[in-house]
Amino acid sequence: MATTNTLVVLHPYDNEPPVSAFATFDLRNGHPVLDFDQTASEIAIFTFIMPDTYASGGTSNYIHFAVTSAVANSVGWDISYERIGDGAQDIDSDGFNTAVTAAASAPATSGLVKVLKIDVSGASMDGVGKGDACRVRLRRNFPASNTTDDAEFVMLEIRET
Repeated sequence: MATTNTLVVLHPYDNEPPVSAFATFDLRNGHPVLDFDQTASEIAIFTFIMPDTYASGGTSNYIHFAVTSAVANSVGWDISYERIGDGAQDIDSDGFNTAVTAAASAPATSGLVKVLKIDVSGASMDGVGKGDACRVRLRRNFPASNTTDDAEFVMLEIRET
């Protein structure tokens, strides 16, 4: 799905797991994935520098995921940003902005990848601007999930809106 307005693509190996409630690394037919449990709101965190091409308006976040088995229910996700910037965040604590939530129907065939888009507006970007160090937190959201299987994160593409 990469296009000319792609800012960054994040993969399972880029994850910096939190101390608890973290998604676990796994392989699916040689493809690295992060397993998000079916009974807990697990988290993956990614750190990157927002590219200089970012115009500070907002992002469209494309979550590529599969499920462990074929199911017909939904998988809910939420995403939030944290600006680290120059003197913007004391890294002794987290400062993620309010999460934006969405859900998608799980693929009915095991192994198929679904892509869910979550738009994060400028106000929810925690002040992230071009050239800023920042983190994005991806969490499986249970009020929006009703599938009884693990969700398998494949990648996250962040685009300029």
